Parts: sequence; C-alpha cells; structure tokens
Amino acid sequence: MNRRSQRGGSTLAAVMLLLALGLMLLNAQHRQLDNALLLAADQQRYLQAYNQAASALSWGMLQRWPRAELSA
Repeated sequence: MNRRSQRGGSTLAAVMLLLALGLMLLNAQHRQLDNALLLAADQQRYLQAYNQAASALSWGMLQRWPRAELSA
C-alpha cells in the first residue's frame, strides 16, 4: 500500500479519541448534576418540614390552653 491511501488515519483516530473523552466528561457531569438535584430536593423537603414545625410551635404558643385539659 502506498502513502496516499493511508493519509488521514491518525487524524481520524485523534478526533475519535477527543470525542470519546468529551463523551466521558459529559457523562460524569450529568451524574454530578443528578446528585446535586437530589441533594437540593432533600434540602427543600427539610426546610419545608422545619418551617411547618416552627409555624405550628409558634401557633401553639399563642393559644390559650385551659390547665384542666393540659393535666389530663
């Protein structure tokens, strides 16, 4: 085989290698973003539960509770 029929093989291999590396990096970033989204959802649920509990406590502190009902 002569040189003319083999021209561009190394360039094609380099481009394919770059594409493969880019795909791996995008896949890793996708996994990181999925984990960050799950963490943000957990934090949102925590903050909502905390605020509901704080609101209920604040409401309960302002109520007049008869002592007879509290000791029963």
